[in-house]
Amino acid sequence: MVFVVNVINENVFTYAYLNNAAKKGTGLREEVIGRSFQNVYDAKFATRITKTV
Repeated sequence: MVFVVNVINENVFTYAYLNNAAKKGTGLREEVIGRSFQNVYDAKFATRITKTV
């Protein structure tokens, strides 16, 4: 799986690219490109993955 993200600042990341394996493995779709983790996931999960990136 390949995920490419843009780092906007230390708390905001946006999806730039997902390969097909990432889409299949996570259920994410092309529509998440350009969206922040906070806009894709619920607040608790977005905070958790932002802290671990």
